[in-house]
Amino acid sequence: LVLLFILYPLVTFQSLANLHCQDLGPIWGRRLTSDFSVDCPLDDKTGLLFWWSLVFSLLSSIGVPLGFLLVLRAHKVPQMAAKKELDYATSEVIMLYRKKYSNNFLAFCNLL
Repeated sequence: LVLLFILYPLVTFQSLANLHCQDLGPIWGRRLTSDFSVDCPLDDKTGLLFWWSLVFSLLSSIGVPLGFLLVLRAHKVPQMAAKKELDYATSEVIMLYRKKYSNNFLAFCNLL
């Protein structure tokens, strides 16, 4: 899981780099910034490179976080976190109550 969090920004950046072009003048035209030997895929919207880059960019930048969210909800992680938070708060209240009233209880027992 940690590896996915490390690789996610790199993969997203690389997939979006396939849509970043630079104009090199009238002779060369617009070229892909990551590889100047390739024409800009944004100029040919019917080409395979344009659609491949567009689909993969959407899948990597939107699909991966959406997939993580669906997996978290399928395993009921938000409900587990809320329950743990409530259990912790309850145990803290009980500890505070014991700390506050334990001395009074011990003093009461000594009177008997």
